[in-house]
Amino acid sequence: MSLKNKSRAALIVIFLFGAFTLAEMAIFLFHHLHRIIRDWFIPDHFMAVDGGIFVLGTVISAFFIFVFVKTVWLIAKQIRLSSKWYTTFLLLKDEISTESLNVKYPEFNNRILVIESSEFIALTIGFIKPKIVISTFVAKRFSDEELRAILLHEQFHLLHRDPLKLMLVKIVSDQVGYVPLLKRLAQYYNISRELLADGYAMRRGKNNTAIGAVLLKVAKMGEGGSFSEGAAHFAQSSINYRILQMIDPNKSISIPIVTKKSFVLSVVLLLINFYAFAACFADQTFCHKFLM
Repeated sequence: MSLKNKSRAALIVIFLFGAFTLAEMAIFLFHHLHRIIRDWFIPDHFMAVDGGIFVLGTVISAFFIFVFVKTVWLIAKQIRLSSKWYTTFLLLKDEISTESLNVKYPEFNNRILVIESSEFIALTIGFIKPKIVISTFVAKRFSDEELRAILLHEQFHLLHRDPLKLMLVKIVSDQVGYVPLLKRLAQYYNISRELLADGYAMRRGKNNTAIGAVLLKVAKMGEGGSFSEGAAHFAQSSINYRILQMIDPNKSISIPIVTKKSFVLSVVLLLINFYAFAACFADQTFCHKFLM
């Protein structure tokens, strides 16, 4: 299976599990709250409910409500951060350099924004209409071929809306962090997007070695940029894997996803999760015992 298909498969698994977990929580809450409201009008039934089961159901419901609220808060936070950084970038915009680069590289459809900064900044920001942001440091320090390689790398993130996907992947993996496999899949997805973006830059670039030269320079100077959230960064991670890909582009890069121990633990947790969910549909008595 190609890296592109593996990356797509990892994203699908993460999103499916996230959607399943949210649906499971929603069904649990619906049943639990429905029975609480109903039992207010049937005092005899309410008095007959086992106190321990009632407390357990209430605690689980409270936890699920907390997860829902936290998920919404995290999404709102990421949107706010993205908006905040974009506003900051507009204030730091270098008008002359921005216009010059958009004219020089028309294939980027006027989506390049150059900001005044002495740090290495190259990223794609925005969930709806993403833009490529680079600093004047990047525009002046790198050669034309290297600069184009950086822009092509970011264009891959832009075309595939990676800032939005990476944000959603992070939220799902954080919220369902009790499954080790999901955390590792999220890490794999992040690395694969960087490798695919580098591969795109190599195919589209006039010089296949340009992206490699950039990576080596970035590795020497260290990761720069204080804009750490709400965007897809050029130099944020995966430098070692990316350099290996530059050395031998035709060789498949082995990215470990999970250890044997964490895989077994993840499977056990998922089986328990699926069994409990299936049992609720197969046996309403079983389900309601824990919902009330």
